[in-house]
Amino acid sequence: MSPTYGLVPDPAPEEGLLEPEATLTEQEMAYLAEVGEIYDPGLGELSRERLADDGERDLEDGRELLADRAELFDELTGETEDTTVDDIVERVAGALARRGAPALEAELQAPGSQKWTICFTAADVARAVRVYEENVDAAASDPSDQHIDRCSCIVMLNVGLGQLLNLRTRDHPARGFQRGMPHRPRRVQMGVLTTETIELAMAQLVRAGRATGPLRIDFTDRRGRRAGTLPPVALASSVLAAVTARSPDAGCWYAFGLSLMDGFHSVLLLVDHTGAKPRIYWLDQFTRGMSREVTTTLDDEITTFTQTSWRHVLDTKGKRFSTPIRLWHLRKRA
Repeated sequence: MSPTYGLVPDPAPEEGLLEPEATLTEQEMAYLAEVGEIYDPGLGELSRERLADDGERDLEDGRELLADRAELFDELTGETEDTTVDDIVERVAGALARRGAPALEAELQAPGSQKWTICFTAADVARAVRVYEENVDAAASDPSDQHIDRCSCIVMLNVGLGQLLNLRTRDHPARGFQRGMPHRPRRVQMGVLTTETIELAMAQLVRAGRATGPLRIDFTDRRGRRAGTLPPVALASSVLAAVTARSPDAGCWYAFGLSLMDGFHSVLLLVDHTGAKPRIYWLDQFTRGMSREVTTTLDDEITTFTQTSWRHVLDTKGKRFSTPIRLWHLRKRA
């Protein structure tokens, strides 16, 4: 049975989240420079001129794609995403792909880098778990045919990150208001991160020193080649193995941001390695705290979700989504 946490004292949130606090590698700086061409975390708004100059996708096409993703996720899970922002998923995905596999894990253990740690405490985890429990409790009052007070996936992730990483928070609606809702969604205290995509939210954390990565793991097609936008058959390598390898020391909790189907869904993974063997938990807007353990099933659940979502998109919209998985290692001040 998964643990349930009660209230714990909340430490004062740290100031200056968006100020660069880490010594970044050349790879990391290149990644952030790519993302920075279209998004300025300090300003919190799109640089539309630069995006237009890219010539890869105009803003109207971006809005349409984001609306399609929102509608599809709603059909699959009952979720409703905010469709008032421009979609830049494809541009970010390209930047991540060009960046290549990260080589940042050794940096966490390097001499002189005691400023950061990937080891979280039970109190850190308790704060995050509490808000996931509160989200499910709030959703109990939602009508049976729609979600109102349940957070969308990216908002819920940012709420959880705000607590886990002790970030400054801001008041934010749990989800976008849609016509037909009997009342406006509840307000939540969310970490000061963008809600446009998990890729951009994590880029803000990387810039601030609070995360490393991403590690990209693709799906393969029936020929055993990288699937791209073809039907996903199997993971090219194990996400479970990657998470386990990055959670090495007993006595710690570890945390990861997980992007599924090219940012289609956002998940927080918590790893309890306070015992002899690590136990892995999947947290999103539908889980009550740590009620979903994926210690042995993580790869299978990712595969099932991706295949189902990809097929649904094709059947209902005639579109083929890209299916990479991205994993970020979270860290806090030592």
